[in-house]
Amino acid sequence: MLNSAAHSAAIYPCLYLLVVHDAAYICMYPTYWFINQFLSCFIPTTLETKLNPLSTIVTGLILSVVYMTGIISTLPFGVYGFVLWNGIQFYRQPFLYISPESARQETGPSTRRRRESQSQWSFATANVCLMPECLSRCNNFSDNISRAKKISESIVANQRRALNQHRFIENGTKNGSRIGNGANVKRSNFGNAVNFPVLDVLCLQEVLDRRCTGILVNNLKREFPYILYDARLDSFKDNMFMLNSGLCIASRFPIIRAQFRCFPDKIFACRFASKGVLMCKVLVGENELGQNSVGFIATTHLQSYQGTDPIHQKQLNSLKTWITDFKQGNLGDDEKLVFDIITGDFNFDNYSLGDEADFNHSLFDEFTDVPRYKPGQDYDWAVGTERRLHLLWNDEIKTPEKMKQVLDDPIKRQYYLLDADIIDQNLQMGFENTSLDSNGEVIPKTTGGKRRVDYVLFNNSLNLEATAYNVVTQLCQWTDHMSVSLTVREK
Repeated sequence: MLNSAAHSAAIYPCLYLLVVHDAAYICMYPTYWFINQFLSCFIPTTLETKLNPLSTIVTGLILSVVYMTGIISTLPFGVYGFVLWNGIQFYRQPFLYISPESARQETGPSTRRRRESQSQWSFATANVCLMPECLSRCNNFSDNISRAKKISESIVANQRRALNQHRFIENGTKNGSRIGNGANVKRSNFGNAVNFPVLDVLCLQEVLDRRCTGILVNNLKREFPYILYDARLDSFKDNMFMLNSGLCIASRFPIIRAQFRCFPDKIFACRFASKGVLMCKVLVGENELGQNSVGFIATTHLQSYQGTDPIHQKQLNSLKTWITDFKQGNLGDDEKLVFDIITGDFNFDNYSLGDEADFNHSLFDEFTDVPRYKPGQDYDWAVGTERRLHLLWNDEIKTPEKMKQVLDDPIKRQYYLLDADIIDQNLQMGFENTSLDSNGEVIPKTTGGKRRVDYVLFNNSLNLEATAYNVVTQLCQWTDHMSVSLTVREK
């Protein structure tokens, strides 16, 4: 577990193991790359097939022969590297951590935004779909390296611009609606937005590809100097020695405690990833009484396509227990807790019949989900966050501004976002169309475009109120989920 004296969580406890790790990776990587590219040849995106379908097929067939030759020629080294790499995973740290104290890094002026008297904080979550290329293509995306660069550069540029213009969320209670644990807030602060507000903490999911991770972290650290990433536990039980959790927490505040726990209950493809919960405690500042003000943040990614198995219930139970234990073991008597946040891709919504047991979980008795009016129903202004994968490249939604216009239109958003009427979660639901009449027009329905699976929750027991909640379109060109931001303040 990370502590205040450990500004850097080295990947291994000694230099020898790090050398072995690097040698194993050098042996494995060519085989991994050829396998990844070979499989990608048979998974074209809709954009590729739309622009030049014949060329895409022919090129894919030719390259597949080249990549198969590469696989065969490098396989002995790849197997050797894989065995060597697996042999040292027992000694690996469960996550990596960077901070200004652990490495020389250039940070912008906004990293100094933290103030001792700060009483309002903003958080965001985003599933960025930075998986191995062949897996990203299953979600209709390609060119992961380019997307990682664009995603991180967009976030950094937006944060600097927003901070320089002092666009803080406006507080107020008049003309408000009652949200969460009794707070009156402006209705105009709740809905859809093109850009993120000035964020204190950014949580990411599906940061799985190693090269993409390096690009992402390298750019984000200019605005978020404290970053937890590459959280994983490697074993046959946890991830079949394959993928990490994909979880990342980027913070402006120093991270003084951290822990990663891996879900024991997983099925299907999720068994090859270390899906779990990444938790941390951050030092926010010092209050007028001389107490340290601290906050807790956790991010997670629950089972994808659970079908009729109650995997989410088991994972939510684990999440709730682990977060409670982490807070109880790491909150000092002389510290003031100012926020307690849970974020992530939960893979269920607040309407679907197939998700009923999940949205009725006791976690939602302790944490406020701002768009939620009651179990099984959201406020009218709430929209979904999961997109129809085969429509990602349509011209009508190709920019953040256009995407926001679609989200603001109840009919158009139903065409591009999944409906919250799921009974059986399966691989095909992301490629299904909404209900259309004989003329091809959208048939309006209450749950149309309402599958909201990305959450930012805050603890009910703290003296907090939500002042803004937005579904953010800023990253819509590079990922298959809408991002979500939440701003809370002390009452």
